[in-house]
Amino acid sequence: MKNKIEEHEELIRKHNESSIEAGNSLLFLRKTKAYKEKGHENHGDYVESLGIQRSRASQLECAARHLEKMKEFSDEHENLPKSEGALRYLVRLAKLKSNNSSDPLGKIMKDLWEKAVDSGNGSIQGLKKMLSKSLNEGSNGVQVSELKEQPINFPGISPDEKPRDQKLNTDQLAPKDWATQINKTLNLFRSFKESREQDIADKIEKQLRELKEHFDQLDPMQTEQKSKITHVK
Repeated sequence: MKNKIEEHEELIRKHNESSIEAGNSLLFLRKTKAYKEKGHENHGDYVESLGIQRSRASQLECAARHLEKMKEFSDEHENLPKSEGALRYLVRLAKLKSNNSSDPLGKIMKDLWEKAVDSGNGSIQGLKKMLSKSLNEGSNGVQVSELKEQPINFPGISPDEKPRDQKLNTDQLAPKDWATQINKTLNLFRSFKESREQDIADKIEKQLRELKEHFDQLDPMQTEQKSKITHVK
């Protein structure tokens, strides 16, 4: 077992950060709990000692898992994605398509990959282009731009205002509205976490900071109100 662990360690140290092989090795080390044998407290500390960040290790492991799902529906020698980046966009695209399909995710990924390769979109940029097109389409392939625009009501913002250009109106938000806003923001963050689009991450961070500032101000206000109520009694 020790020699096997060292073989995988060596592969990870030499890995190309887009390599699925590195993801397979990381999965092996996780499943065998190799970090214990190497004297680390957890898997995260262990992979960092091998020169790879935890978040990147998670991405590579995730890609390796999804590749295994694709292999269940592929021939042994079939050409499959070889980079984490390609698989990341392929997975996102497959999850969008899965809303209208009863097929397992692995099969959807395999079918989409074949379509991408046949159309010359088997690269990371090609898959990104396919994903962008799917995100801009509504049900039945209708372009979102062709759908009738409907007003969206945000707490504290009138329908004719653009939420992305407005600062949240903290005076008009009830606690329930704040909880809803926080959940929406966190869901956005999870969705875009792997997209590496810095402008989106910056907007989400800004909104979270506004939420935090509101709650920081809320604590002393509540303490003051309780003090007044006690004084009146």
